[in-house]
Amino acid sequence: CRLIYQNPDIFLIDDFFDYLTPQLREVYSRHIFKYCKDNNKTVVFVSAFENLAKKSDRIFYFNNCNMVEDGTYEE
Repeated sequence: CRLIYQNPDIFLIDDFFDYLTPQLREVYSRHIFKYCKDNNKTVVFVSAFENLAKKSDRIFYFNNCNMVEDGTYEE
């Protein structure tokens, strides 16, 4: 809620999805992505969940603090 209230241009989300059930993860992510898209916001999130990566415009894969890949999910 603080993110929306403060109205930043970029949302930084560090894997809070990990603590949610798969159903809640889907609901929260759908609403966050819709809000950001409708309001021209950027979302940067850290997650190990592949279904969230599929929804992303761009994915950056890091290993030992080094970026080893970037692209779309299809790439």
